[in-house]
Amino acid sequence: MLARVWPEDMPAPLWQRRAGAAPIASDDIVWEILGDAEMAPQHPVSAVIVLAGVLHGTPEALHQNTTLAQAGCKLAKQLGAKALVASSQAVYGRQSGVLAETQTLTPATPYGQAKLDMEQAVSGPDVTCLRIGNVAGSDGLFQAMTRGPVKIDQFPDGQGPRRMMIGPRDLGRVLSCLSQTQTPLSKVLNIARPDLVAMDAMAQEAGATWQWQPAPDTALPVLAMDVSALAAHIALPPATAADMVAQARAGGWCAAT
Repeated sequence: MLARVWPEDMPAPLWQRRAGAAPIASDDIVWEILGDAEMAPQHPVSAVIVLAGVLHGTPEALHQNTTLAQAGCKLAKQLGAKALVASSQAVYGRQSGVLAETQTLTPATPYGQAKLDMEQAVSGPDVTCLRIGNVAGSDGLFQAMTRGPVKIDQFPDGQGPRRMMIGPRDLGRVLSCLSQTQTPLSKVLNIARPDLVAMDAMAQEAGATWQWQPAPDTALPVLAMDVSALAAHIALPPATAADMVAQARAGGWCAAT
């Protein structure tokens, strides 16, 4: 998705893929991240952006979030570059309020715990972990809408879940900006556009078939992050359902018909 919508006014990234994966660009690099061979790009590199990770599976599978991130950080150190490592808002768990990077972390899922373990394993002077919000086109709701009708939790106040969102085009711009900045980066950064977006508003905007279901007791109505630290590096407008759906479609996402 990022390759489809990478901002044309930003330096083009050098993409890495694994053997057997579909090509991303004509000059991409085939490299097994956890293999023995080292990667040696032919061009100067300002940052290694580690997006590889595991969402589900056994504890051993989820631990690969740490080993993948460590391999990326090792490469960054070899190249004299900074490392930007994809973490997740899931490290905050089910806390309420507007969550800042200094918040105590209480992950509520194995995935959230795996990302927290990863953050703690890769800390260093040139490493920044990016606690990314829901990415339009690749989060749970958008993935469900590709399969068919969806059910959305409804809470006692009549509303559905509201989340911090970012589109793939926005994310590309953020990654490019953070890669190039000469301003020192903090060890962690929340990554999302300001304001919350309702899941039902996005389903409606996408033209998906959906209906309400009673929210279980474990469901989280709102997950809000403080993105003021990110705003010091790049200004992003408030998120809207219409723009999130448009960016998802530009990245190749489509709802079930």
